Amino acid sequence: MSKHPSPDGIELNYKPKLPRNKDYGIGIVGAGDIVLNAHLPAYRLAGFRVAGIYDINRSRAVEAAQRYGIGKVYDSLEQLLKDPDIDVVDIAVPAKYQWDVVLAAAASGKHLLCQKPLAESYQIASQIVELCGRSGV
Repeated sequence: MSKHPSPDGIELNYKPKLPRNKDYGIGIVGAGDIVLNAHLPAYRLAGFRVAGIYDINRSRAVEAAQRYGIGKVYDSLEQLLKDPDIDVVDIAVPAKYQWDVVLAAAASGKHLLCQKPLAESYQIASQIVELCGRSGV
């Protein structure tokens, strides 16, 4: 963990800690440019295991899988969520679609990472946080 002094001399621990277990299966929902050019290279660099990917545009998901050696391309969100190899769902869709994906992922008991922006309104963002809390994910 990196420590840097703040202007008032306090040491700041500002970098996130990586998990010790990097074997969790990550399932990505969305295969847009940010996933292809930022998320997947970062996962690779960190040594995380991306187990599968889904996008409504299947050819984009196939492209991502081929480029980054992802073993599974799903035909539906439901298929991804039913896969026992998926532990964490990385939701990388536009904010206006995030709620529906969060609902399904939370109901499946999968942990999730919601990319920003979380929602188009504070009210929906709060509902997402409450739903995840109630679902234990």
